[in-house]
Amino acid sequence: MDVPPVRLWGYSVLEGDEVLAFGGLAFMPDHVVAFVQGHEHISRFPLAFHKAVRRGLEEARSRGLTRIIAMADEQVPAAERWLERLGFVRRGDVWVWEV
Repeated sequence: MDVPPVRLWGYSVLEGDEVLAFGGLAFMPDHVVAFVQGHEHISRFPLAFHKAVRRGLEEARSRGLTRIIAMADEQVPAAERWLERLGFVRRGDVWVWEV
Protein backbone atom coordinates (compact mmCIF):
# COMPACT_ATOMS: atom_id res chain seq x y z
CA MET A 1 0.00 0.00 0.00
CA ASP A 2 1.38 3.40 -1.01
CA VAL A 3 1.46 6.28 1.44
CA PRO A 4 -0.76 9.19 0.28
CA PRO A 5 1.28 12.15 -1.03
CA VAL A 6 -0.31 14.49 1.54
CA ARG A 7 -1.09 13.93 5.23
CA LEU A 8 -3.25 16.35 7.24
CA TRP A 9 -3.55 17.44 10.84
CA GLY A 10 -6.87 19.19 10.98
CA TYR A 11 -9.17 20.93 13.40
CA SER A 12 -12.70 22.17 12.97
CA VAL A 13 -14.93 24.72 14.66
CA LEU A 14 -18.47 23.45 15.07
CA GLU A 15 -21.73 25.13 15.97
CA GLY A 16 -24.14 22.28 16.55
CA ASP A 17 -23.72 20.04 13.51
CA GLU A 18 -22.47 22.84 11.27
CA VAL A 19 -18.76 23.24 10.47
CA LEU A 20 -18.00 26.97 10.73
CA ALA A 21 -14.28 26.77 10.02
CA PHE A 22 -11.49 24.30 9.64
CA GLY A 23 -7.74 24.46 9.41
CA GLY A 24 -4.54 22.67 10.13
CA LEU A 25 -1.36 21.49 8.49
CA ALA A 26 -0.83 19.68 5.21
CA PHE A 27 2.31 17.58 5.11
CA MET A 28 3.58 17.68 1.54
CA PRO A 29 6.58 15.67 0.30
CA ASP A 30 8.99 18.64 0.72
CA HIS A 31 7.28 21.04 3.13
CA VAL A 32 4.45 21.65 5.59
CA VAL A 33 1.65 24.08 4.67
CA ALA A 34 -0.75 25.79 7.10
CA PHE A 35 -4.32 26.27 5.89
CA VAL A 36 -7.59 27.68 7.19
CA GLN A 37 -11.05 28.09 5.71
CA GLY A 38 -14.06 29.91 7.11
CA HIS A 39 -12.97 33.52 7.59
CA GLU A 40 -16.54 34.82 7.60
CA HIS A 41 -17.19 32.86 10.81
CA ILE A 42 -13.72 33.16 12.32
CA SER A 43 -14.00 36.96 12.27
CA ARG A 44 -16.81 36.69 14.86
CA PHE A 45 -14.35 35.23 17.40
CA PRO A 46 -10.91 36.61 16.48
CA LEU A 47 -9.24 36.25 19.89
CA ALA A 48 -10.39 32.67 20.43
CA PHE A 49 -9.29 31.74 16.92
CA HIS A 50 -5.89 33.42 17.34
CA LYS A 51 -5.29 31.56 20.60
CA ALA A 52 -6.28 28.25 19.01
CA VAL A 53 -3.83 28.77 16.15
CA ARG A 54 -1.06 29.71 18.62
CA ARG A 55 -1.73 26.45 20.49
CA GLY A 56 -1.55 24.60 17.17
CA LEU A 57 1.82 26.16 16.37
CA GLU A 58 3.10 25.22 19.83
CA GLU A 59 1.87 21.67 19.26
CA ALA A 60 3.67 21.60 15.91
CA ARG A 61 6.86 22.79 17.61
CA SER A 62 6.54 20.18 20.35
CA ARG A 63 6.19 17.48 17.67
CA GLY A 64 9.43 18.57 16.07
CA LEU A 65 8.26 20.77 13.21
CA THR A 66 10.62 23.65 12.57
CA ARG A 67 9.22 25.22 9.37
CA ILE A 68 5.66 25.85 8.16
CA ILE A 69 4.60 27.71 5.02
CA ALA A 70 1.39 29.74 4.56
CA MET A 71 -0.11 32.04 1.98
CA ALA A 72 -2.11 35.15 2.85
CA ASP A 73 -5.61 35.19 1.38
CA GLU A 74 -5.89 38.32 -0.75
CA GLN A 75 -9.64 38.42 0.01
CA VAL A 76 -8.93 38.89 3.74
CA PRO A 77 -7.49 42.39 4.38
CA ALA A 78 -5.96 41.50 7.77
CA ALA A 79 -4.39 38.19 6.65
CA GLU A 80 -0.83 39.47 6.32
CA ARG A 81 -0.92 41.34 9.64
CA TRP A 82 -2.30 38.25 11.35
CA LEU A 83 0.41 35.98 9.91
CA GLU A 84 3.03 38.45 11.17
CA ARG A 85 1.50 38.38 14.67
CA LEU A 86 1.71 34.58 14.59
CA GLY A 87 5.44 34.78 13.84
CA PHE A 88 5.40 34.16 10.10
CA VAL A 89 7.85 36.13 7.92
CA ARG A 90 7.14 37.03 4.30
CA ARG A 91 9.50 35.38 1.83
CA GLY A 92 8.44 36.25 -1.70
CA ASP A 93 4.90 35.01 -2.31
CA VAL A 94 4.72 32.86 0.84
CA TRP A 95 4.90 33.35 4.59
CA VAL A 96 7.26 31.17 6.62
CA TRP A 97 7.16 30.24 10.31
CA GLU A 98 10.45 28.84 11.61
CA VAL A 99 11.61 27.81 15.04
